[in-house]
Amino acid sequence: MRKTGSSHIETLPELKELTREYIDLAYYDGRDVQFKEPVRVVKSAEKILKSLPSKKYFELPDIYFFIYGELVSISSTLSSSGKLTELLTQEKIAEHQDKITKKLLSYPREYQVFILLPMVHISLDQPLIISDTVSIIKADATLVSRLPIIKWRAVPLRLCEGALYLRFKIKGFFGITMSSSQEKVKSEYKRILASLIATNFLVKGSEIGIGQANMSMPIRTFIYCLNDDSEALSFELSLPESNLLQQLYCSNISGDSLRSYFTATNLSTLFHSNPHLQPDERSQIDRVRTSLEWYFEGLISENQTFSFILFCTAVEALLGSEKDQSNITQRLSDRISFLIARSVMEREAIRKDFSDAYDLRSDIIHRGKSKLSRKEVKWLFFVRHSLEEAIRKEMLLLPR
Repeated sequence: MRKTGSSHIETLPELKELTREYIDLAYYDGRDVQFKEPVRVVKSAEKILKSLPSKKYFELPDIYFFIYGELVSISSTLSSSGKLTELLTQEKIAEHQDKITKKLLSYPREYQVFILLPMVHISLDQPLIISDTVSIIKADATLVSRLPIIKWRAVPLRLCEGALYLRFKIKGFFGITMSSSQEKVKSEYKRILASLIATNFLVKGSEIGIGQANMSMPIRTFIYCLNDDSEALSFELSLPESNLLQQLYCSNISGDSLRSYFTATNLSTLFHSNPHLQPDERSQIDRVRTSLEWYFEGLISENQTFSFILFCTAVEALLGSEKDQSNITQRLSDRISFLIARSVMEREAIRKDFSDAYDLRSDIIHRGKSKLSRKEVKWLFFVRHSLEEAIRKEMLLLPR
């Protein structure tokens, strides 16, 4: 975490100037805060964003809504309407300016996220540790009482004692707007689910069972800031419904069995980077992780054409080369056929079929073909099956 002391503030005077500019342009109408020149406000935030050394944690809406929210909080204590510069003394303005800047500079913050796992039945006495940042836990009385109650539409919410949750830690800029927080958590949730889906690639006939789940059902989610007890958020998260997502859930399996499985595989390497890994090893992990993310997007898409394109993209992420894009069809066909074929004859058949499938992908992307025909749907399942085998083979080679 970055330090938020005065020496750090002095290294980024632009943020302090931006806060003052927002205060100068703010008008309180008795109910809400308005900006006299909204376009100027946005452009100023864009300019500041480009100068920040930690800009990868900030987005334009984050800065705008953060300062806006702080000004709304300040205005709620005022007894009359008008420009903030006329309603506040210069001493108060300077005080609020410092306070907002210090808080803004405390980001990125660390959060722990709890996502309810419906339809999951695991005998779990202790947390199932998947990695140093991801685990499956059963909420006990101690945990429930330790976390603050969250108000959602005037309704007090907290974790449900005895329920199973996917818990993960994440760093960033949350809690400023509901929509941005939902999208960021959903993105991380899908990344984790995409990695967990790999259990089906590696286990091959294990005791892990398949549960039934409707992923379009809203899932209660909680976000707690580890740096500030007052910053907490809850909302309902949902993903597109897809029968294929049933494989994400495990049923009729003990926590000990799952724990021993995660210990015996390289799956946890997808969730964090070992500081001792070499650059080539990190690159290998990144390729598998990115491929899994595209694969997952293909699974949850209800449009077969989109799924086909996403599966092809996943193959390219796994086996392609960023430096050389020439003859990509031949290169990918060669690589995937050598990786997954079990015989010379099968290798030649996979090479030819994948080349045909990738030509179809080019027709859709570059020649305006709108959707797969009934005869072409076979290529969707061929690419998906080939991708799954390729991911499985690559995951077995991941560094521990």
